[in-house]
Amino acid sequence: NVFAQGNIHWHNGMSFDPSKASRIAEYKSSELAFGKYYRIFQFNHNLSETEKQSMNELGIDILEYIPDYFYMVSIDPLINRNRLQYPGFIASFELTKNYKLSKQLVYGDPCIKEGNKYRFVIKYMKGIDVNQIKEVLIHQNISTDRLFPQNQIFYAKLDAHQLDMLATLTWV
Repeated sequence: NVFAQGNIHWHNGMSFDPSKASRIAEYKSSELAFGKYYRIFQFNHNLSETEKQSMNELGIDILEYIPDYFYMVSIDPLINRNRLQYPGFIASFELTKNYKLSKQLVYGDPCIKEGNKYRFVIKYMKGIDVNQIKEVLIHQNISTDRLFPQNQIFYAKLDAHQLDMLATLTWV
């Protein structure tokens, strides 16, 4: 990820525009998944372990580091809004479905097709119980032949409708 000309560029060629950053404590109820909502935070430095612990105490869990100075986070919706000033914090970005899909999927290029479905490797957010994921997949009529909790990924065959639905889930 590179900060250039006012935009943060993402892995699939799309970019996050700092002028469209979201507020930390603002979310839509549809974004809640397993009691959390997710954002990408940008700082002006790498966070120390002490800073990460301090954020955790506020209700913000650091899930993953994304070079340079970005972090995937989960946020408790009951976060104390009065304590949200954080040194070095630059912006918060919502991760919508087009940011989650590879460039080929965003623009319609096919992947491996089996019958009327396509094979996908799906990564989900750290800290979610595998049984909760299985329940959601069953409820959405999505079958998975492999699930790897240690890497937060699962393999699935999806049709276009299922892919669209899955990409809208905040925990994917």
